[in-house]
Amino acid sequence: MRQEDRAAAGRRSARRLEQLRDTDVVVPGVPLGDVPVAFEVARCLGAPLDPAVVRGLRVPRQPEPGLGAIGEHGVRVIAEGVLRESGPSPVEREAVERAERTDTGGWARCRL
Repeated sequence: MRQEDRAAAGRRSARRLEQLRDTDVVVPGVPLGDVPVAFEVARCLGAPLDPAVVRGLRVPRQPEPGLGAIGEHGVRVIAEGVLRESGPSPVEREAVERAERTDTGGWARCRL
């Protein structure tokens, strides 16, 4: 179902999650697109919002597909299928990750 906007999507989701109100729940959100949805869910449930700071990892010399993502505290998630199909070497993968971890200008920004 297509939502009219992200805030509306969050309110709709919160109605479906109403049973979680007054429980020990934290609502995660990934910038950019997910945080406005998660914000509404957290607001409606009276729960804390925990946005995750992540960076996408791209296959060298290709704008798409995404190879994976890195996050806070050294978290790394790799799309194994993309890795097998695209075949970047370990040196290339390390260079991509190093570049993303040091480029502070591109970290996702939240828009509420």
